[in-house]
Amino acid sequence: MLSNRLRLFKRRVSIIYDIFLRKGYEHVTIMLIPHSEKNIFTFKISNFMFLFFTLIVFVLVVGGSYLFVDRTTFEEKVSDLNDNYIESLSVLEGIKTNMHLLSNASNQVLDVTKNIIDIIHPEDIQKKVIYNDNHQGGPLGKNPFLDFFSTGNVKGKIDKERLKEIKKLLFLGKDLSMVHRDLKGLEIFLKNYKTILKQIPSIFPVLGSSVGRGYITSYYGLRRDPFSGRMTRHFGIDIVNLHGTPVISTANGYVKNSGYNPSKGLFVEVYHKYGFSTNYFHLSSIYVRKGQNLSKGQVIGRIGSTGRSTGSHLHYEIRINNFSINPLPFMNLDRFHEMDI
Repeated sequence: MLSNRLRLFKRRVSIIYDIFLRKGYEHVTIMLIPHSEKNIFTFKISNFMFLFFTLIVFVLVVGGSYLFVDRTTFEEKVSDLNDNYIESLSVLEGIKTNMHLLSNASNQVLDVTKNIIDIIHPEDIQKKVIYNDNHQGGPLGKNPFLDFFSTGNVKGKIDKERLKEIKKLLFLGKDLSMVHRDLKGLEIFLKNYKTILKQIPSIFPVLGSSVGRGYITSYYGLRRDPFSGRMTRHFGIDIVNLHGTPVISTANGYVKNSGYNPSKGLFVEVYHKYGFSTNYFHLSSIYVRKGQNLSKGQVIGRIGSTGRSTGSHLHYEIRINNFSINPLPFMNLDRFHEMDI
């Protein structure tokens, strides 16, 4: 009984297969008749070939449509990334310009303040110019010459030359009051300037060893890759120093990520204010953890040669809104930090 059903099934399959082959090998005639009707082109093609070419055309149309849509989407993404990159470059140029102006202004004001301190001695001011009722010097003290001129008794008590000298002293007292006000403004400016410098990368990332802070072996930009020998873009700066030399955070911030990567080795990624972030690669050890708040100058690890590295060094990066920038101009921006140390 079972064998009869099996033979019947095979027979039906054989019949269907024969019909499929017969229909498939049947030819379709395609005639191309021009308007002149001189030459008529006739093509004969089997159903199999017709189906095959139809599938090819379908695949090409669908694939081409997909590639066109995908390319359009890709071009839009590239355009958006390019716009963000240009915007970040503009922000960076503005920051660099402002920091340069602030640095120059700070240096100039510091020089002027030093000159003022060297020229004007507080004890001389107390003795010659301004006194208050308790004989304590200072630009905010009470000026006895103001009381003298306000009494109306100047006439007949001193000659004109003496009067001119006293007036000069009076104006000198006013000038010193203005100097005091300007110095207070300078103090506020420097405090704000130092506050900003604490929040952005502005110091050398290596604390130093017996051979100093180290030296730069590879700069930002195009370079020849030490492994492949091909020209590639280097997104940071390589600083060579002894194995185990302390590495520090170059600004206040917090640890965004840390751990091990086959290429980066032991690494620490730190986020700062104003869109800045810094990366420290190829460390031999890490002293911080993810989410930890950091102070400027705090040791975060030590120089090593982990990951894709040719020797003991630190790979240091600075990014703004995740776009890499040249770290070199920011590595000696804060002169106050070394003064505080």
